[in-house]
Amino acid sequence: MQIVVLKNGQIVDSGKYDWNENTKTFSSEEDGLVLDFGSMENVTIKVRNFCTIKCGNFCTIKCGSYCTIKCGYSCTINSGDDCTINSGDDCTIKCGSYCTIKCRWYCTINSGDDCTINSGYSCTINSGSNCTIKCGYFCTINSGSDCTINSGDDCTINSGDDCTINSGSDCTINSGDDCTIRTYWNTEIVAGKNCILNYIYDEICECYKLEEKKKYKILESGKLELIQEKTETELQIEKLRSELNLLEQKYLQEKSGK
Repeated sequence: MQIVVLKNGQIVDSGKYDWNENTKTFSSEEDGLVLDFGSMENVTIKVRNFCTIKCGNFCTIKCGSYCTIKCGYSCTINSGDDCTINSGDDCTIKCGSYCTIKCRWYCTINSGDDCTINSGYSCTINSGSNCTIKCGYFCTINSGSDCTINSGDDCTINSGDDCTINSGSDCTINSGDDCTIRTYWNTEIVAGKNCILNYIYDEICECYKLEEKKKYKILESGKLELIQEKTETELQIEKLRSELNLLEQKYLQEKSGK
């Protein structure tokens, strides 16, 4: 399949880029390229700034800043600042600041500050500060400060200070100071200083000011339950009881086999 390489609407001279047909590797030191690899898979692309890239699955892309990337699934993308990235499932994305990322399921995203991230289910997102993050279920989010996070159910969220967090049910949230949290039932929360929890479900509307570093669980009724952490002695007792129970079962099995 022939690749398309344009700049300012014109075909780029082949002397300004390298293309290895055998390894499917493209590289260029030119800025402002428009690259269309169609649905070609397993391509390695190395370009500079202000580039537009379209490719298929299993691709590796390394680019500078101000780039636009559209790719399939199972791709690895490493970009600079101010990029727009649209990917399929199971991608690994590392980018700078001021980027916009839209991806599907099972992706890993590591971004700088001031990024907008929109992901599907089962993603891992590590962001800087001043980011807006929207994700589906079963995600893990680690953010900096001043972020807005909207997640589905069964997520783990660790944020910095001054964040707004809206999550589904059955989540685990660890926040910094001065955060506003809105969540649904069966979510466990450990917050920093001056944090507020809002719970709204059907006709239930509750607002709580959370004590610093205390572990809470919000129930479906809207009641906030303080979770008492177990001491080291209590944990050791539980472990010994579990081991004793296993030994007892083993003894009964051996006894019944005689």
